[in-house]
Amino acid sequence: GSSQFAIGLAAPFFSVYMLEHLRLTYTTISIFTAINMMASIAGYRIWAGLIDRFGGKPVLQLLLAPLAMVPLLWIFADVDSYWIIPVAFTIGGFVGAGVSVGMTPLMFDLLPQGRKRPIYLAVWSATVSLIYGIGPLLGSVLSRALVDLEFQIGFKTIEPLHFIFFFSGLAGVVPLVLLPAVKDSSIITSRSLLRQISTGNLLRYIYNSAVYKMSYSEHRRARAILAIGRSRSPLAVGRLVESLRDASSEVRRQAAHALGENGSRDAIKYLVRELRDSSSDIRGESAEALGRLGMFDGVEFLLDSLDDDDPRIRISAIQALSEIKGAEVKELLFWHLTNDFEISTFPTLVDVLGAMGDRRIVMPALRHLHKFRSKAIRLQLLNAIANGLGAQGKFYKLVGYEEHRRASIIKRMLVGSGTLLVGKPFLSQCDIEILSRLFTTAIDQFEAEDNDELKRTFATVVFHLRQATSRNKENNSKMSVEFMTLLQALDGFLGMDFRKLGSDMKAAEETLLAIFVTQLASHTVSLKEGFNPEPAKYTDC
Repeated sequence: GSSQFAIGLAAPFFSVYMLEHLRLTYTTISIFTAINMMASIAGYRIWAGLIDRFGGKPVLQLLLAPLAMVPLLWIFADVDSYWIIPVAFTIGGFVGAGVSVGMTPLMFDLLPQGRKRPIYLAVWSATVSLIYGIGPLLGSVLSRALVDLEFQIGFKTIEPLHFIFFFSGLAGVVPLVLLPAVKDSSIITSRSLLRQISTGNLLRYIYNSAVYKMSYSEHRRARAILAIGRSRSPLAVGRLVESLRDASSEVRRQAAHALGENGSRDAIKYLVRELRDSSSDIRGESAEALGRLGMFDGVEFLLDSLDDDDPRIRISAIQALSEIKGAEVKELLFWHLTNDFEISTFPTLVDVLGAMGDRRIVMPALRHLHKFRSKAIRLQLLNAIANGLGAQGKFYKLVGYEEHRRASIIKRMLVGSGTLLVGKPFLSQCDIEILSRLFTTAIDQFEAEDNDELKRTFATVVFHLRQATSRNKENNSKMSVEFMTLLQALDGFLGMDFRKLGSDMKAAEETLLAIFVTQLASHTVSLKEGFNPEPAKYTDC
């Protein structure tokens, strides 16, 4: 009642003010009224959804203050600044719709049960209407009493209608003061609601929610639901959860995907529910969405899914875990890689660990490479090895080049690697001479396309590097373990016979060899400050 009274006090005078004070035309006033109606329609759509989900009280606590400020905006509207009027109409329509909708569920929460319920409803409606009617009556009394009152404040002339607008705004504070005493079933506070509204892209959420509701195209609804998730608005979670039960499988899949994109912790329980439901057709998407959320709350359920009967779910769980950063997750994935070889999940495990930069995958991946007949899977494993070595994205790029261009780049990589390696501070002059000769030989062998001799030459390079690092262990207590790991991995690669995999793997073999040598050469070995290597104990280099 107090809210309606505040509105009724000023509302009848808005048209008078626009006609007499601002000298606006009827057409302009009609346009402004239409703006008010459109803002009201948008407000009903948006606030109704929030009230259904969170209750009327937090929405009212959020909206009553801006509604009280609307009449105050009219005080500042003048002939030269009448643009304030459409702003006031827009705010008033949008906010007023929320207040109007929010009152009803609040009232229904308070109505007693039983046969007298309709009587209470009728009395409430009549009472509020009577209180509203007092507003215009009091406004007319004030307008007559203040008819001759006019004074200047700075450049602004204060007139009688300005006082009525001011009193209307002041009266709008009363319902805000009364509201905390009203008990209801709201599940959050107005502060929490404001935080949810201000998080993410609210306009994107609103627009795509409208598209989703109005569209009959399965594809458009699926796109809209994904965009709703990408708005990252906490308000989107309810809509996305509803869409997990949509009749369209495409919409269901995108809803699960969108819950992962949304980033809300509230999404976890719904995704876990789908993941655990053996009858659900979006279990894989739910697992991947848990990974995209990147929260440790979902790790336990993803780990359980690594033992699922369906290999597709196991693969989705592996991919999801790879997106949850942390050393513990990395170690768990590596344990699964080395514990039991499973042909369906092994490529995915190698892939994700390679993307994490885990060099330990090199030997297991090479050892099991021959078990995969598909060239695509073999290339996937070799690419994962390259990624694990630190050459992210280089393998596929080089393999994709035409032969002449690829050969030219690999030659430059080998030449550059030789230059870097002979500059290592732990090498003696004798080591430098030997390695220089070996790299010159290797480049000649590469140009002659003699891969067998090329690999033997690099096996000799590995041998001499091991000898050099072994001689200097006493002088260098910080000798890099990673450097030695790279030597061991390269040695394992050189011992493989790629001819057994088919002639179509030659380009992949050359590319990976170049990446191995480049990563080895670019790796810096930690040395003690001021360390000078011992001279060679033999003179015939």
